[in-house]
Formats: sequence, C-alpha cells, structure tokens
Amino acid sequence: MSKIKKNIILISPFFSLGGAETQVYQISKGFQEGGHNVIVLAFSKKSGLLEQKLNKIGIKTGYIPYELELAHQSGFRKITTLLNVILYLRKLKPDYLFPFTYYPNIVCSAVWRFTGAKKCYWNQRGLEHNTFLFLERLASLMKPSYLANSNACADYIKDRHKISEIEVIRNGINKIKIKNNRSFWETKINKQEGEKVFTMVANFFPEKNHEYLLRNWKEFYSSNLDGKYKLVLTGYPPRKEILWYLKSLVLDLNIENVVFLQSSNDIQGLLSISDFTILTSKSEGCSNFVLESLVNQIPIILSDIPANKEIFNFNYKYFFSIKNEFDLANKLKEILSDVDLKSLTDNNLKMVENRFNFSLLKKNYLKIVSNGN
Repeated sequence: MSKIKKNIILISPFFSLGGAETQVYQISKGFQEGGHNVIVLAFSKKSGLLEQKLNKIGIKTGYIPYELELAHQSGFRKITTLLNVILYLRKLKPDYLFPFTYYPNIVCSAVWRFTGAKKCYWNQRGLEHNTFLFLERLASLMKPSYLANSNACADYIKDRHKISEIEVIRNGINKIKIKNNRSFWETKINKQEGEKVFTMVANFFPEKNHEYLLRNWKEFYSSNLDGKYKLVLTGYPPRKEILWYLKSLVLDLNIENVVFLQSSNDIQGLLSISDFTILTSKSEGCSNFVLESLVNQIPIILSDIPANKEIFNFNYKYFFSIKNEFDLANKLKEILSDVDLKSLTDNNLKMVENRFNFSLLKKNYLKIVSNGN
C-alpha cells in the first residue's frame, strides 16, 4: 500500500442509492480505509441517501456546478459551464478522478486534463443507448484511462471509443442488515396469506424493459388464476412520464396484482418477503440487483443478455430471451414447479461469495492508486 496520501474524487450522477452508487460508496470507503483523502461529488441530490451514508462515515461530499441537460445542447453555454467544472475541481486539488456512469464519465473525462489530476478513470458500468454526443467525443480525445465492471461493458466501450486496453473490476456485494421487519413490508405491498411475491428492483429507464415485464406478467397471471401472485416494482423514475405510461399500461391491460414502490434504502427488507426476483433488462452492466438476489438466496429469472450471463460460471437455467414475446411468462410458470430450488440458490450463493465481494472490489481499486498508475 502506498504511504503517500492521495486526493481522490469519485463522481456519481446523483446522491440516490442505486446500483452504481452502492459501488461508489464501497469504493470510497476502501480508499478511506487505505488512508487517502476522499471526496464524493454528484450533480444533484435526488433522494440523498448516498450522501447520508457517506457523511455518516466521515467522507466529504459536494455538488458539481453543471446541469446534465446541457450535455445534449449545442451552443456557447455548454463550453462556459465546463469552465466552471474545471475551476471547481481544481480547487479540490485532485490526484485521481473516478467518475461513474455515462454523464459523469463524459463531463469529467472531457475536462480532466485541466484539473491538475494525475489520471481520470472512466468507469463503464452499463451499455448506453445515447447517441455520440460532442461532449463524449471531447472526452474520448482527452484519453482517460478506462475501467469496466464486466467483460460486456469492456467490449462495448472498446468498440465505441476505439481503445484496446481496459481493466475489468467486478462489482462487490454482501448481505446487509434489514432495516424494516417483514410485517412492515407485507403491509406496504398488501401481501395476502399464501401469496407468492415476484420483485424487480430497477430504476424506470427504458432499457430496463418494464413494458415487456408487464405484458408477460399479464400472460402468466391469466393462465395461473388458481394461484396467488404479486408483482412488485420499485425504483426511481428519471422522467415521470415513463412511470405514468407503465401505470396506465397496467390499467389498459387490466393487469392484476402489480405494486409500484418508490426507491428504498431497505431493498434487503423487500427481498426478505420476495419469493422470486426478475430482471428484464435489454442492456446492462454487472447488475447489483442480480447479485443481491443471489446473495440473499432468492431464485432469479433474468434476460439472457451478455452481462447477465457473464455473472454465472455455470449454466443457469432461468434465463429468458427478450426476443421471444412470452418467454418470461413461460419461465415464471416453470420456476413455480421447480422442486430443487434450494440446491439452485445454494450454488448461487457460493458462486457470488467467491467472485463478487466488497473486499476484492476495494482491494482492486486501491491497487490502482497505490501503484501510482
């Protein structure tokens, strides 16, 4: 470990507590434990849950003076606002910048060479559907270093930015303490006696594919009227119109037993009353929700996209194809009749504990700055 304290800045899009933000928290904690000066920045507060957790362990936080909507606009204001970002970061005297997710990546990588930082590490944690913006082109020209949380993400950014080298550091996960008891969550979702609960935790972005999920739930529920089932969807809507559309779809299709919940800092509590989990993403990095399901020994049914398949080091049988209109509905029926779920979830737990853990995650990030890269 390096004996020289480094000034390390991590940049998150918001101070909400989604999958990427959870990794930011753990990596920040690892840098702090390694004796470095750590600051975590965001562009806006949102729920503020991440900021609360960071401040509680003594990590400083702040807000970057930049409106993310400007990334999609043309004109002089975009450039002048970037000057504000440069001045703000220079005052913090960074040695290393670690932006996470698309917008922090493009903004920070575009200006990093003017901030005094030794290096900027673009962290690729998903497969974006954004067009190639001017700001991303500028960021690529500035030649940041690259990290990814999966081979799928690494391959994606290699092709997009025409680079050859990128280090893959897998996400970490562990089972954390439940904040609210079963009674709290059963009341919140109005769980009925004998009801099987299927849960998907995903912010309401288009790539999470909630519409596909709802149409398959309709197909599944309509053919299993003799059982009691509930679908719980929880997450943050980046645009309220997406959530309104999904709620109207539930009404239009006359879909029964669907519950929408806001983001929560007690996903463990929700998982404790869930019998199964689902992930319908069309594109994804290394999903924290998948890892949370595995470490909590909950059977998960998930889309067969590369990043999801990469998590498993064995042939997992509950993948479905989003190209097949009702493949998920078929898998929902199949998993209900599986008599060997205990063996399945035991194998999942062993695998995730060996391959995805926070101590390894923190060690790998700490190694980057300790080696002086």
